Amino acid sequence: MGANLHIKHLEGAKRANRLILIVLALIVSTLVWAHYATLEEVVIGQGKVVPTLAVQQVESLDGGILKQVLVREGEIVTAGQALLVLDELRFASAFDEAQLSRNALRRQRARLEAELKSVNIDNLANHWLAKITVTPQAIEMIDGERSQRSQAIFHSRLSQLNSQLDQAEQAVEQKIQAQEENRITTRAQVSGLKLVRQEIAMTREAVNEGAVAELELLKLERDEIRLEGELSASKSMARQLKAVKSQAIGERLTLALDFRSRTEAERNEVINELAGLQESIKTLADRLERTKIASPIDGKVTNILVRSLGAVVEPGESIMAIVPSDGALIVETRIAPKDIAFVHTGLEATVKFTAYDFVIYGGLKGEVIYVSADAQQLEDGTTYYEAHVKTDENMLNGWPIISGMQASTDILTGNKTVLNYWLKPLLRAKANALREP
Repeated sequence: MGANLHIKHLEGAKRANRLILIVLALIVSTLVWAHYATLEEVVIGQGKVVPTLAVQQVESLDGGILKQVLVREGEIVTAGQALLVLDELRFASAFDEAQLSRNALRRQRARLEAELKSVNIDNLANHWLAKITVTPQAIEMIDGERSQRSQAIFHSRLSQLNSQLDQAEQAVEQKIQAQEENRITTRAQVSGLKLVRQEIAMTREAVNEGAVAELELLKLERDEIRLEGELSASKSMARQLKAVKSQAIGERLTLALDFRSRTEAERNEVINELAGLQESIKTLADRLERTKIASPIDGKVTNILVRSLGAVVEPGESIMAIVPSDGALIVETRIAPKDIAFVHTGLEATVKFTAYDFVIYGGLKGEVIYVSADAQQLEDGTTYYEAHVKTDENMLNGWPIISGMQASTDILTGNKTVLNYWLKPLLRAKANALREP
């Protein structure tokens, strides 16, 4: 009986020892695991999504009267898509008028260039008539047609020039005719003078012989003097007629030169007017184009301020806003002052969106790109530091993330072992021990 009790007592002691060993092994294993096992240390912040690009205000540079609104609040638009239309009447009428003026100037330029091509001057030509040639040239077609008015002016001006040239030609021909008559007279005078001189020589011999009275010789000598005077006058007239002829030829040439000079000056003036008008047309076309106001970026329409058709839009007035949809997302998050010590740029973060269940949809990885240098306050007096987390993507597994969504951010500040977490209350208690509050 006693032996049985002793055996049972030994068996119970063995079981107790085994249990103690198991418990000690579990404690040691747990401590070893806690010493090596690590947990992420995160700082949690609350904030909202903002775009990396600034919200674009849609404005009109020139202003005008609202004619049509093509989008609605919240509508997704693309860059270049028309948003609204302003009344284009004032710009359209000025643009059309400027185009009409431009076409008129282009026709005038074409006419003037045809006139210049039609009148040619060759100073090296041998004959005076060949120095000027008037050969009408075709006027260049403008917009597929020729202006009847331009054609009429063209032919009228050339006809007027031809008439002036004909008159000048007649004047030259008259001078040539006078020269010819002068040459005939001069030849006759030379011949007559020669005969008189022969007759004087013969008469002088007869007078010397006493066959003829000396009075006859005096009459012949008087005729010689008269003929010499007439011949001298004819030669002087020949020189005058030559100068007058050259002057008449020069006046005819001046008519053509003046015509070309006036035409070139008029053409240059038209070219200058055209250049200035082209700039005006470009400006008016730009203004006309700006009556159709387009979105500068891809994004969502918001804050439409002018809706009433016929409303006056002032130059530079904000009409609506476009929230950008392109680019990475930025989460503006608020960090409690007690957690800010280990938050700095470059830390990894996980962004969780309240609109999507994290368990189902997960979150987006990101990086801290900004931490405010000083604390800020909300309206209720709550103090916080602002941090910006830039996400790697702008879609959550294919689901859209839009500006204004609420989000929480888990900023990874480091790693601690499980043992450190267990010892943290003891270490805090030790630090506060033996002190009277």
